[in-house]
Order: sequence, then structure tokens, then C-alpha cells
Amino acid sequence: MARRHGHRAVAAVAVALLAAGTSACSPSAGVADGDTVAPAVTALVEGTTTRVMLPAGALDLTVGEPRDEVPAHQTATGETVAAPDGDVVLGVGWRLQPTFADNGANFGTPGTYYDDATARTAERLRVRLRVGDETREVPVVAGPDDGRELAVTGAAWLVVPAEGADAGTIEVEYDGLVQTLDLASGELDADVAAPLYAPYALPTRVACPTGELDPGLAGVLEVDAGCTAQLLPLPYVEGLGWAGAGRTWVVVDLVTYGDVTVVGRDFAGVDEVRQDGTLTADGDEAVVVPEAFVSADGPRWSGEVALQVPVGTSTTVEGRSTYALSATPAPPVAEVEIPYSFVVDATAVPTTLPTSGPGVLR
Repeated sequence: MARRHGHRAVAAVAVALLAAGTSACSPSAGVADGDTVAPAVTALVEGTTTRVMLPAGALDLTVGEPRDEVPAHQTATGETVAAPDGDVVLGVGWRLQPTFADNGANFGTPGTYYDDATARTAERLRVRLRVGDETREVPVVAGPDDGRELAVTGAAWLVVPAEGADAGTIEVEYDGLVQTLDLASGELDADVAAPLYAPYALPTRVACPTGELDPGLAGVLEVDAGCTAQLLPLPYVEGLGWAGAGRTWVVVDLVTYGDVTVVGRDFAGVDEVRQDGTLTADGDEAVVVPEAFVSADGPRWSGEVALQVPVGTSTTVEGRSTYALSATPAPPVAEVEIPYSFVVDATAVPTTLPTSGPGVLR
């Protein structure tokens, strides 16, 4: 499927500006603890950068040193801003570097386009600075669009208490999951998003043998059936959300097929094969991935399904395909179920961040 690039704006300035009356002659007028100072778009925050991985790409999060003031050329109003006594101004900025996989595997959904993912991220992303009991949101600002790149960018200078400003935390929330950066130690808690920091994994193909047919149908049916499965562990699947604690989504690119004939009947064969939601792992039923391409063509079913399995384990997944039969005269059975199974190996799914690379301060 061809990649397409949109040129629509995906973010708008959504910041609390300084109160009227601030000027270069009175730089701190109207500024109080808790205020958010809008930046000049051409002068974003400089400082130490941490890469935070999201389902839609990498977010480069930059935190500046606590400052007594922000010069006029770095504010949206063109006015110098000074922090009140006992407060400092802390700059926080971020920029999303969107990623795209032609097979949609980084979302668990095919047909996810660059501009779709960028707009979706802008809607779901929240970046917050927490100092003590106080929280400040770092808003989205309009990034440049040169016809080749859509930028999702946020920045602000935040007026916070001087005490504890260098020991706060940054919270990056995406679709309900919060990753937390500790400013004092530089440590990042990625929670269940930790697998996003590992090298990109390609789907693995697994054996998918069929099981024994119901003994009562022996001598009545002749069966040549099977399935193929490709597996991709993902902490997040578009439309399904994040996996639960200690678990991972596994997106299964599944194909079931078969030729079932009725002994002694003319025109005996399969009208259709169905995947009736009977794929289970430890009692949990698989779901069809939203927006996935699903095809049922005669004796063949193909599509993407997803299920959750425990991290650090090998789990046997069991399924059944239902074949609707036709024959002249009428067959002794109208439908037949063919069982199959395969193993999902989640023993190598990471639960912590690597010691170098993305997620490490640089």
C-alpha cells in the first residue's frame, strides 16, 4: 500500500499567555507561580534530551536548566519574563519523530499512514511537569510544515517553585499510559512500553498443526486442512490499547484453509470456512484487530487477530476453524470443526529499558 503524506496542520497553539502589562521595563509584572510562558516558535527549549518511545514514533524530550528569566526574543509576546522571588522558569520542550512501517506492524494495524498517525498522536499525547504536588502541562505548539514533514511539537517555560525544580518529574502520557522521567536521576520508567525501546522486531512464522478430527466422523469425511501463523509481540495495538501489566499483545497474521469432502457424495466440498472467535490463550479469547483486512474466500480465512499472553512465558494458543459443507445428496453433517494450535514464545519480550540507546539521557 503506497505511503501518502498529508500537508494539513495537526496542532495549534494552546498555551496560557502572560497577563497584559508585562514589559521589558518591568520584566516580572503579571508573572506568578503556576504561569505558563509561551515560547517563540523559532526559539524552542535547549537543554538535556531524552528519547521517549511511543507507538507512533520517538518523542525527543528536552529539559532546560532552571532560569531566573526568559529573554524577550524567546517568548511569544516579545517581552522579557522574570520569575518572582522564590520561583524559577524551567523550560520543557518536545518533538515527535514519527515512524512508519509499510506493513503497519508498529501499530498492529495495516493501512496506518504517516499523517494519520501524526494527527492521532497529537490528540492522544500529554506531556506534564510535576514539581512536588503541582503539575504543569507542556502544550502543543504549531511546528513548521515545509511540505515534506508534519511536526508535532510542544514547548513552554513554566514558572515553578525554585525548591525542588531540579528534582521534579516529566510525565509523558499516550492513550492512558504514563512514562515518567525523573529529572534528578535521569531515569525513565517506561512501564509496559518498555518493548518499544528494543530493536524493531519482524514477525516470526510458527508451526500451526491441525489436531485430531472428531472420531465419529472417521470414514465419513476426508480432510486436508491446516493454517499458517505469523506472530508479532506488541505492547500497544491501535484500537485495542496497551497490554495489561505483565502481559503483551501478540498480533497474529492468521490464515486457515482446508478441503473437506464427504465420502460417497457428489459435489461434496466446502462452501466456506469461518474463524468464529475461537482462538484462545489461557482462556482469553482473541479479537480481530480493528481496521484489519479480513477475507473469507471459500475454504480459506485470513486476517489479523490479537490476544494477550503473559510476558516471559511460552503459551499454547488453540483455535478451531468451522467448515460449512455441501453435497448431493445432503451430507450427514452440515458443518465440521477442525482444531489447530501453535505456541507463542514471549520469553524474550523486554520488561526494562536497555542501558544505552533510546530512553537514555544524552
